[in-house]
Amino acid sequence: MLDISQIGLHQLLREKKSFVLYRQPKTQNSQFILGQETYLLHKLSELSQFAEEEAYIFAPFEAKENAPIILIKGSKQSIQLTQVSETTIAQLQHSDIEPNCDEAYHKAFECFSEKLQCRAFSKLVLARKKSLQIEQEINLEELFVRATKCYPSAYIYLFFSPLSGLWFGASPELLLEQNHLDCRTISLAGTQKKVANQLNYIWSEKLLQEQDYVTSYIREQILHITDQLDEAQRTTSEAGELVHLKTELNFRLHSPQAQINLLDHLHPTPAVCGLPKQEAKAFILANEGFDRTYYTGFLGEITPHQSSKLYVNIRSMQIEDKSLTLYAGGGLLAQSKKDEEWLETEIKMKTMQKLISTSLSDK
Repeated sequence: MLDISQIGLHQLLREKKSFVLYRQPKTQNSQFILGQETYLLHKLSELSQFAEEEAYIFAPFEAKENAPIILIKGSKQSIQLTQVSETTIAQLQHSDIEPNCDEAYHKAFECFSEKLQCRAFSKLVLARKKSLQIEQEINLEELFVRATKCYPSAYIYLFFSPLSGLWFGASPELLLEQNHLDCRTISLAGTQKKVANQLNYIWSEKLLQEQDYVTSYIREQILHITDQLDEAQRTTSEAGELVHLKTELNFRLHSPQAQINLLDHLHPTPAVCGLPKQEAKAFILANEGFDRTYYTGFLGEITPHQSSKLYVNIRSMQIEDKSLTLYAGGGLLAQSKKDEEWLETEIKMKTMQKLISTSLSDK
């Protein structure tokens, strides 16, 4: 088993070699893949040409020339994680929660809200990004280990390719887990700040409705493909400093070849896009004010027509030499309030910022 300190992530970045380091939720084992073959796809249907070949996929919100679907293949190694230090990884400028929204978010919110008020959409997800300057090179190995300790229930990853750049995340949201015919997904939506030692949360009608939209859409897509569906009761799920409404759906495909078609219909779910889906996606691309690229895309292990463990790329950031770009979004309904939605994105970004700008002893 290789120790994480032996990988040499910064050297791989300098050599522009594709790689991914990841840890599945609630497990102790981490995996590393050094990309020996890289494929750029523009439609999910193109995955069929790699049927029964194990690979790692890094897919964008919307595939386009500057953000294609990236597929890397290479040998997988188990990684041993060394002890994380208690020190701050890097000093961030302006890392506190900002209570007042900026002009760009204000403008986008008004644009989105107007369409929701006139019922052109039942739900829209409005995202934003924030860039922070860093004063020194980030120790990527330490960042990864710290994330595994802080967020044991999240999917932790570091992904790099020359085209996508370096991405890091701690996703709480499963998109699709498949083992031949047996599949699992979740509907995750609605957000509150976690309260220490609190077991029961009161959820507003807005948040319950927001999650209902997501669950209904996912259920509908599954029932187009199979009638063998088992839907669990809605629960409250912890994700770092936040809690969400969660519904788990287990189902059985009639054929493993239905995997790619299902993925195409699921992604992006209303948890990161809106309803009606195609119209909402086009509206977001035209009016959100920035290019999400790989934020709210999906990633993970996949063997087309056979198996997968895929997660939605949320609670994520892009890491560059002297800066970090953090991403967060929230689901808007007609009754959404701008200040509340802004604060939700700030709290979500803080989930990632804390891994870098504070020590573990501060948590």
